[in-house]
Amino acid sequence: TADLLDNDGSDIVTCTLTSTPPGIYDIIINVTAPDGDPVSECGAQTNQAEITAGVGDGDTAEDTVEVVCPADIDIDKDPSTGSVSLGGTFTYDIQVENTGDSLAENVVVTDNLTGNGEIIDISVSPGSPACESSNNFPCNLGDIAAGDSVTITVTVRAGEDDCDPINNSATASADGGIDDTDSTGNLVNVTGCEEQPTPPTPTPPTPTPPTQQVAAVQATPTAPISQVLPSTLPKSGSGGYLPAEGGSTWFGLSALVLAFGVSLLLFARLSRRSS
Repeated sequence: TADLLDNDGSDIVTCTLTSTPPGIYDIIINVTAPDGDPVSECGAQTNQAEITAGVGDGDTAEDTVEVVCPADIDIDKDPSTGSVSLGGTFTYDIQVENTGDSLAENVVVTDNLTGNGEIIDISVSPGSPACESSNNFPCNLGDIAAGDSVTITVTVRAGEDDCDPINNSATASADGGIDDTDSTGNLVNVTGCEEQPTPPTPTPPTPTPPTQQVAAVQATPTAPISQVLPSTLPKSGSGGYLPAEGGSTWFGLSALVLAFGVSLLLFARLSRRSS
């Protein structure tokens, strides 16, 4: 029993037979086929056997076995841009390839779109498989032959209300538990939400109390008595008194004399009536 590790058949198994009488002998070598990782181990595997005897006789024989590896799905996803403005559109290209040696059956691609965006269109080349236009669409690609690939183009529109970045991961799976996921390098930033300066808060005006209008009345100043009755009045050449400084003092003195005379006259009349 031996394990076949290389394609070139370099593993050598030696069996020694002693005292072999004439006849037919079966030598059984159990070989384990490679698991297909790496894929280069798939394909034709050749084994060669050689027999020799002590007298120099010998013979060789070889046989080739085709090692068929299962389907192997590889998915790759790339955005068309690294940033998009509010309300703008861009695309994701998703390529699904069968890198194995067998038919990949019932291939399904699922997509997970997160952030401020929505899927608005999906196209597939070649063919026209059924894909649902949702942010987590399943896209049924059917069977993919060995070495063939399918490209899915997803159109995404950014929202108009916030700038959360848009991210995306995609997974391809096929019958037999075969799957692959691309979840890195798919981030798209949304621009246009630069912070606006906060306007200043207006200050309400300070109320002004009503002004009360007060009429100002200027009182006429009363002249001091020294100005009304001077101790010495100027006399004229005829012996009478002269008015001083425009007659204001003389007018005040005349008014006092007149008032005094009227008072005496009233007093005399009251005395006569009482008698």
